[in-house]
Formats: sequence, C-alpha cells, structure tokens
Amino acid sequence: MKNKRNIKKQNNTYRAVYEPAAKNINKILDILNKEYPEASSTSLKHKNAFQLLVATILSAQSTDRLVNKVTPSLFKKYKIPEDFAGADLME
Repeated sequence: MKNKRNIKKQNNTYRAVYEPAAKNINKILDILNKEYPEASSTSLKHKNAFQLLVATILSAQSTDRLVNKVTPSLFKKYKIPEDFAGADLME
C-alpha cells in the first residue's frame, strides 16, 4: 500500500490518510488541538504520559478526585511500567 503524505479536509471533517502515526504525530496533535481545544487539559494530576495513562484507567472505575488522592502513593511505589508488571496482585 502506497503511503499518502497529506491530510485532506472534506465535509468539515478530516479524512483519514494512511501514514505511520509516529511520522505524523505533530500533524495529528495539531488537528486534535484545533478540533477539540477544550480537551487539552485534564483534572487528573500526572507528571508524564505513563502516569496519565494509569490515572485514566483508574478514573474509569472511580472519580477523578479519588484517583488524584491515591495516585501519589501509587506512583511513589510504582514509577515505571515494569514496577507494575512485578507487583503483587493482592496488594
């Protein structure tokens, strides 16, 4: 499949164009920021993308307020994905 190198706007929406996402991350972020400017912030407290991912998963089962309460101690103990992978499930 041949890669296309541009993003076309059609009927007030952006048409999907195939190209590896890693090469287009800045284009993708620009489009998302333009289309959803209010979505650029979150009430979840985080220091990096991994912490935001974990907090987002937790918030699906709880409130953001409670997640913000428990994540500081959680991230103090489990700093990277490998820490979670080796964690005791009963803990």
